[in-house]
Amino acid sequence: MLIRTLLPWHEAVWSHHFLGRSRPQSLLLTAVRGTGEAAFAHGAAASLLCADPTPQGLACGTCAECHWLDTGEHPDLKLLDPSRAATDAATAAEPAADDGDEKTKRSRELITVDDVRAATTFLQLAAHRGRARVVLIHPAHAMNVAAANALLKALEEPPTGAYFILVTSQPARLPATIRSRCIRVDLPKPDHAVAADWLQSQGIAQPTLALAQSGGAPIAAAEL
Repeated sequence: MLIRTLLPWHEAVWSHHFLGRSRPQSLLLTAVRGTGEAAFAHGAAASLLCADPTPQGLACGTCAECHWLDTGEHPDLKLLDPSRAATDAATAAEPAADDGDEKTKRSRELITVDDVRAATTFLQLAAHRGRARVVLIHPAHAMNVAAANALLKALEEPPTGAYFILVTSQPARLPATIRSRCIRVDLPKPDHAVAADWLQSQGIAQPTLALAQSGGAPIAAAEL
């Protein structure tokens, strides 16, 4: 998780929407896929859970809360990420006879109503660390219809101290009722020069080629 610093093209957005302001309980982050939307979302979650945020409102990176976040095991953060869940399941499970079944593969790409219900139950509990409780949903458009309906009920009356962070590259796939109950923040795609400079700083030898291969998305380019 990137909890100590912001990507250069996110700094202005953070300053405008988060610096010195109270956080919305329901936040919808939209971005072009592969431009750092997950890092921004994790940074927003970390700042809510950190014991000693910086003057910029970012997580300090040194407190006990941040160490929990670094290990991915903070008890007050719930991640709904089907790609991560599928990877964990594939690592832990024995090979199955229907492993190549398309229906099974599609189901692993969805956030189900049971996932959302588990998250809303999680929010009803007292915070283990005495601060916020955060549910991060990425990508939010992976929710099926039943899951979206269950989430809508939770968004209408979120518990005190509970926060939802939804991340999507396809906001039109979310129901209008979900979108209307969230504060929307559109994360920018960096221009080519900024993205190339950042990739070079990360040790990418041919940043222009990497950007061309990834459609101009620098995080996706770095992962190639």
